[in-house]
Amino acid sequence: MNNEAKSRKIYTKALDNFNNGNIDKALDLCEKSISIDLKNNSAINLKGLLYYLKGDLISCKNLWKMNYHTNKDTVSYKYLQDAKLDEQFLKKYANAITLIKNNDIEGAIDLLKQCEKTDFNRINVCNNLAMCYIKLGKYNNALEYYEKALSIDKNNDISINIKKELYKKGLIKKHKGKKILIAILVISIISSISIYLFNKFNKTKNISEIKNNKITSKENKNKSNIPKKEEAKKTETKKQEIKKEEKIDIQNLNNYIEKKNYIQLYNIYSNYKNKNLDVNSKSVLVKAEKLLKEEGVEYFYNTAMVNTNNKKYKESNDLLLKAYSLGNVNYLYPHIIYLLATNYEALNNISEAIRYYEIYASSFMKNDYGDLALYKLATLNEKVDDAKSKNYAKKLSQIYPQSMYNNSNIKRIINNN
Repeated sequence: MNNEAKSRKIYTKALDNFNNGNIDKALDLCEKSISIDLKNNSAINLKGLLYYLKGDLISCKNLWKMNYHTNKDTVSYKYLQDAKLDEQFLKKYANAITLIKNNDIEGAIDLLKQCEKTDFNRINVCNNLAMCYIKLGKYNNALEYYEKALSIDKNNDISINIKKELYKKGLIKKHKGKKILIAILVISIISSISIYLFNKFNKTKNISEIKNNKITSKENKNKSNIPKKEEAKKTETKKQEIKKEEKIDIQNLNNYIEKKNYIQLYNIYSNYKNKNLDVNSKSVLVKAEKLLKEEGVEYFYNTAMVNTNNKKYKESNDLLLKAYSLGNVNYLYPHIIYLLATNYEALNNISEAIRYYEIYASSFMKNDYGDLALYKLATLNEKVDDAKSKNYAKKLSQIYPQSMYNNSNIKRIINNN
């Protein structure tokens, strides 16, 4: 049985455990499945969903983000779009807990009911609604929410305590079987998560600014021993030629700026950015540069993502390299570097893939894909540069000890002599 089949088999067990309310066991099995095959989209999505139900918004978003960027998984993208709205529900949940502590039970129920609009943090929301209804003496309502929470996590400590309270009230018999429609709940979870289709990709945090290195070029001068008059003519001709090369069609450039033709703007900008221009030309070129850095980078990246999703990796990289050349002026900069690496890997250009993974690891080690970049550097360098491979494996193990990428492959690389 190959790794893909092994991973799929373990994922099926994880799904069965989830359906049976063994959420922690399901998480462990997802971890094992992913460690065997990092391209198992379903296992990654399920692990994210389990964190989502438990209320761990950061962990689930990181998993789905990684799955979307690395495996081009569109389901993860839908999950991410849905999760954008969940921060407000997390705040409402926190406010509800404060109200419970202040004994404002009705107010807490109102907020928790609003949190029911999403499946995010479902276990905690249902458990707290059950406890609120117990405090109000509405035991049938409490039983309803207790069963909802139990259907997802039958070993949850809070649910077990609620069960004891309901048992005292005679609502739960000691050996009564739980009649839980798990399949219906799972379908409702998946349906609600998938309702948001392909909105514009959400902007991430932490905009850092690093000035782009400018490349200066010098033309070699011909120092031939020729008559002065002939040399003067050639010098004059050279000046005229240089003058023609540095002339910009200002009207044309302004037209591209107005129409936001980023491709043409980039071509003109890259051709003239290091040349000596007159004041008018320089002024318009500065406007073009500003538009490219403020909006063009995002256009290049989003269009590149479409190409990548259609497996047009070369076309994607042509756009990404344009965005990359404009420097770290946009929140997308680390994502651009990472996508370049994954595209080159898909094109089997391993040397360029390693190059961009190294750039990412050196500058954005603590960002979204830091652990995955180290994993790629460790595995891609294996048998090619064992010293580098082991070094990156050790870094991953030390910096991200809890990462799912700190798996048996990394341990094998570290332990190899």
